[in-house]
Amino acid sequence: MIAYGVITEVPAPETGHNMAAAMPLYTVTDDGIQVEALTGEVGLIMLLNLRSEVFTLGEILILDDPHGREISGKGRKPSKWGVTCETFATISEAIARAKEVKTW
Repeated sequence: MIAYGVITEVPAPETGHNMAAAMPLYTVTDDGIQVEALTGEVGLIMLLNLRSEVFTLGEILILDDPHGREISGKGRKPSKWGVTCETFATISEAIARAKEVKTW
């Protein structure tokens, strides 16, 4: 079963919720092994952490109803990111709600 979701609340960026790494970051250790920098490996001199919002206010999603995960794109799950997502049975209802919460 499919549901249409609308992101109706997003936390402030400084909370750290609804923020994810914008790109994978890697470094190379002294022995030439490439490791993911976000793991916090010992010996890193500097770590650059670029983050961006996962969901935006008023965004419309097509969700698989039992799990609340989007069925296209990256398969994001709103409940994982601290955002509020209201669900609707029809796309028309979702569009109407998105227009109410979207700030231009």
